[in-house]
Amino acid sequence: MSANIKASVDGTRAIIGVGGVDQMTVSNAGVVTANSFVGAISAGNISSSTAISTGSTTARTLANRFADVVNVKDFGAVGDGIANDTAAIQAAINFIVSTGNPSRLDFNGGTYKLNAGLTVNCGYVSCYGNRAVLDFSSVGDIPCITFIGGNPYFGNPYNQSDFTFESFKIKGPSKTSATALYLNQNDVGSAMGPSHTVFKDLNITNFKYGVRGGSHSYLSLFNHIDVWSCTNALYFPNIDLNGNPLVDYGANFTFVNGTLYSNTNNFSVVNNTQTGFTFLGTIFGEIDSTSGTNVYIGNGSLGCSFTGCHFESDGKHIYVGTNANATISGTTFLSKTTNQDKLIESHGYLSINGGVIATPALNTNVIYGSASSRVYITNPQKVTSSVSFYSLNGRFYKSDLDDNTTETNSSIQTQNISYSFKATNRSGFVSAASGIATLMLSLDSTPANRMYFIAIQSPQGDALYSGFAIIATDSTSARIAFNGSGLYANITISGLNVYITQSSGGSKSFNYSFMALN
Repeated sequence: MSANIKASVDGTRAIIGVGGVDQMTVSNAGVVTANSFVGAISAGNISSSTAISTGSTTARTLANRFADVVNVKDFGAVGDGIANDTAAIQAAINFIVSTGNPSRLDFNGGTYKLNAGLTVNCGYVSCYGNRAVLDFSSVGDIPCITFIGGNPYFGNPYNQSDFTFESFKIKGPSKTSATALYLNQNDVGSAMGPSHTVFKDLNITNFKYGVRGGSHSYLSLFNHIDVWSCTNALYFPNIDLNGNPLVDYGANFTFVNGTLYSNTNNFSVVNNTQTGFTFLGTIFGEIDSTSGTNVYIGNGSLGCSFTGCHFESDGKHIYVGTNANATISGTTFLSKTTNQDKLIESHGYLSINGGVIATPALNTNVIYGSASSRVYITNPQKVTSSVSFYSLNGRFYKSDLDDNTTETNSSIQTQNISYSFKATNRSGFVSAASGIATLMLSLDSTPANRMYFIAIQSPQGDALYSGFAIIATDSTSARIAFNGSGLYANITISGLNVYITQSSGGSKSFNYSFMALN
């Protein structure tokens, strides 16, 4: 089959023919007109033309075919880092929502300058950046991307969003201004918020808040999220940006293989009952001040867990508030400063299982528990020359630690440490910073007539005195006399607590063994 091009009789048009049939004409004004071409081509608009995809059987108009994937450039976004693309991107988002059908919005790379915030309805719009940069460096103290959600399209149980926001770098105006990602309900009183969402491959920098939670935000996965040079990298408060109390918030957020670095605070959940924050393989890197906190778990915040993570900073690693709880497993803590007090501080429930705790010399109270705390420690590897590793004043449960661990509390005259004896026996060494050493042992239960063997070794100058006693749980007191010294240790049982106190003139330390006989 041959093709030819010829001029019209009047010389104003070029005629393109194939197989002896004129297919289209092109005027000297550039207007294209189809003759027997499939579909209509008029004035350069081919949207109504049809095409059949390779391997398919049904012809579709080009307009219908292109609408399968919406691109921000279809709405006028430029992506050159200069033009203001805010209105164009928001228009693309709004268009997808208006169709009533969930769809994806593509950015195809580029740098998009934004002078105002965006609102993304997670029930309809998933965003794919392909390494696009969203530049909010010129905005004020605003939420830069607000994720609202809920979509009746999915219905019960949660009106879940089933949403993805992937492959973006997001740049802010400063560490003291603006919120990068804000997860919140549609409006005050609405029960529709972002849930069942996935945030992946994001780099967030230079904001007051990197990620901030709001009402009806839960069940979100953050995968490969790097947040750096922010005041608060991940921030979950109990009020919204307008000061309204949050509703139904903060359940089941999971963070996987991300890095939080050079922020003032890396993760904060503030004085509320938000539950279910899980960190897997996350790096909690340098914070920019010794007064900052890597992880702050406020009073009453429940269900925070850290598995296979890495903490490294000059400031406090973890703070656990009253009636809050945290579980730490297989995690490394590395302190780089030599004068930090209370690297891990608990006023609530804290469990540490395995892992490595490494600190330089002169750190004090590496693990600190207040009188209201419950601390469970199982077999961490300690790499430290700190003179005071534990300072624990509440109920303290530990197992598989080296028996000669010294627990010292420099803030009180006598020691007040509590152990749980699930295995019914324990031995160790106790020392007080000054005065006479005192030990409190906490029993799990006090069945009638249960017998315990207690032995004490107490150094006095160059001598080492020892003695033992057998005491029943239905007794109230006993005494261990140190032969030849005139000294003794008093043993008192009060409820679930066993107190061992040396007599006046006793030493600041002693070894002890404690075991159940029946």
